[in-house]
Amino acid sequence: MKWIKPLLPIYLLLSALSATNAYSANNSTIRNIKLDSGLEKNHLLELFSSEGCSSCPPADRFVSELQTSPELWNKWVPVVYQVGYWDYLGWPDPFAKPEHQQKQYAYRRSGRANGVYTPGFFIDGQEWRGFFRRGRTLPEIKPTSAGRLTADVKQANAMLNISASYASTDKQPKGYILNWALTGLDRETEVNKGENAQKKLHHDFVVLESGFAHPDKKEWQLNVPLNSHPVSGNLALSLWVTPAENPFEVLQATGSLLQQ
Repeated sequence: MKWIKPLLPIYLLLSALSATNAYSANNSTIRNIKLDSGLEKNHLLELFSSEGCSSCPPADRFVSELQTSPELWNKWVPVVYQVGYWDYLGWPDPFAKPEHQQKQYAYRRSGRANGVYTPGFFIDGQEWRGFFRRGRTLPEIKPTSAGRLTADVKQANAMLNISASYASTDKQPKGYILNWALTGLDRETEVNKGENAQKKLHHDFVVLESGFAHPDKKEWQLNVPLNSHPVSGNLALSLWVTPAENPFEVLQATGSLLQQ
């Protein structure tokens, strides 16, 4: 585990996120899908990782194991944010964006984490250190009821059209925020510098692009651009809802692969 002192400016959690890293739709049509979280709460699993960190590949593999779990999308919704604060060691992480590490700093400032380090896990917006204990298993969380998050996802030319709604079990007078992350699976990088030099690193659920829909009561319409990149691999979409007045609190999550 590697620590870094948080020195970046204050993270504006509700600022628009850039989309500088392109990704591959594998030159195939994305299937139309319907997402439905159900009434039982699903949990957002976030990992902050880096190709410049020698401690991170085991954490990446830990998340990758969810691909074969029946709990993928039914209980756990994974997203992996690559950070760039280890780039100075000699290897610039190709998936890193400033917004990723700024989000991690925001968790620290909000008191939801004790520090900024990689690999760093969060469950529903709260630091989880169970990965560093013996066994390395996700926690058993007692099932609880939650609002229902549904979405229709369709491809229209170079855009991903998302129509989502949230049937809440409580009342939030300031509305809700729909957060989204487009992630890549089966991404590989040949690293030739830094702590992971001469290694081939494998990534699943790595965030390629992310953002949010501005606060609304319960419904959203948004378009996500589909850029091209000469790297093969599947795509997945993760969605989660947070209260407008507390964007760290995850109320419900859902997701799916976008290609067969």
